[in-house]
Amino acid sequence: MNDTRVLEIKVGITILTAAVLFVMGIVWLKGISFKPNTFEAQIVFKNTTGLQIGDAVTRSGFKVGKVTDIVLEEDSVVVYASLSNNVNLRKDASARITSVDFFGGKRIEINPGKSSTPFDVESPLYGTREPDITELTAQLRAIAEDVRGTLDKVDSVLININGIVGDKSVVTSIKRAVYNLDSTTVYVKRIVAKSDSKIDSSPSRLMQSTRMLRALVEKSGDRLDTAFASVRLVTNTIAHTTATLDTIVSKVRSGDGNLGKMIYDESIYDRLESATVKFDSLLNVLHQKGFKVDVKLFGD
Repeated sequence: MNDTRVLEIKVGITILTAAVLFVMGIVWLKGISFKPNTFEAQIVFKNTTGLQIGDAVTRSGFKVGKVTDIVLEEDSVVVYASLSNNVNLRKDASARITSVDFFGGKRIEINPGKSSTPFDVESPLYGTREPDITELTAQLRAIAEDVRGTLDKVDSVLININGIVGDKSVVTSIKRAVYNLDSTTVYVKRIVAKSDSKIDSSPSRLMQSTRMLRALVEKSGDRLDTAFASVRLVTNTIAHTTATLDTIVSKVRSGDGNLGKMIYDESIYDRLESATVKFDSLLNVLHQKGFKVDVKLFGD
């Protein structure tokens, strides 16, 4: 290899090295990073009607990602979304499907949350869905039908009321009832006017009876106190007697005293039984053989 060829190779290497160093300097000065600036999140919905792959994912109306895939599971739908790293999801983050326009366009609005604990991106985020204009129209149609039915019922009630009011016999009966009510009111007023004196005298009689009862109690106060004192003395005596009897019964039960020993001591019972048997045997001997008595009434 000649010197010219070697020189060309050296110049090429030098230029390539300079270019690489130049590019690396620009990247370093610009703060450009080659790390991925997005992450994938799983959002679970019960219903995703109208949502399509490629629809936007927004935060406060600003686009921060897009829908990359929609997978149907048993009782829910899992939406895979690519989100910007600027979206800092917290533990209380939430998501909901909203309408973009009146033509059925959809988007996912992300609420990153305010919890101090970060959200685990490996676990799914559960979202909700707002009803679109079609569903609202159906609900309004159902409400309108209910209102129409209610108006029909009100109309029938008003027709019945008009029929009742237009009936002359009903009007006559109402007038008669009002006249009877007026007559009854006048009669009650007369009765009350006649009974005013009796009603007024009843409280005075009650007050007089109360004064008599108070005077009787005041006169008999000493006798009542004496009677209550006698009753209290009798009650105390009965209580003392009851306590004494309780003491005696407890002593008898514990075997103290002759009576307690006779009742609860089995040895005394056995001795009395033995003495009774011996006394019966002695009586039998005396009855069968008799006995001799040597009595000396006076001295020699």
